[in-house]
Amino acid sequence: MTTGLSTISSIVTGDLAKSILSGGAAFTSSSRDHLNANIWKNQLTTAITNAIDVKRAEILGKMSGNRAKSIYEYNVDEMIRTVNEYHQACSFGTGLQSLMTASANQERFTMMNENYQLQAKINSLSTSIEILRAAKADTTTIAPLEERLGELILQAAETPESTAPAS
Repeated sequence: MTTGLSTISSIVTGDLAKSILSGGAAFTSSSRDHLNANIWKNQLTTAITNAIDVKRAEILGKMSGNRAKSIYEYNVDEMIRTVNEYHQACSFGTGLQSLMTASANQERFTMMNENYQLQAKINSLSTSIEILRAAKADTTTIAPLEERLGELILQAAETPESTAPAS
């Protein structure tokens, strides 16, 4: 539309018509720029960041599951590859690729995001319990939290493509 208005303004005669068409071209151009900036800032970057978070949580779940393994079951080379994969998952390109793959399968993306949220709850609750134990808190305080943690771990284990840590 911008190109069309700009082209027509150079063809028509009359200063008023030229001014109106040139102004229309400038308006459509700036509107497009504002719309693109708004979409980029408010929609796309948030979606890419979420895709990066989901991918990193997936890899972190894999790393956490291997912590208890011996060095013979999970060797140093494999550890380094996994850590590098985790590091690379933070790149813009990986986030965009994950987002594009997920948009082709919205159900999978939703499930991955729910798994990420569930894993975040498990990690947070585990940390809280560890802090309470270190502070020698009363078992009546810790017991309900441990029960809730068990429920969350069970829920994660029953969820497809779970990122629950190995117990």
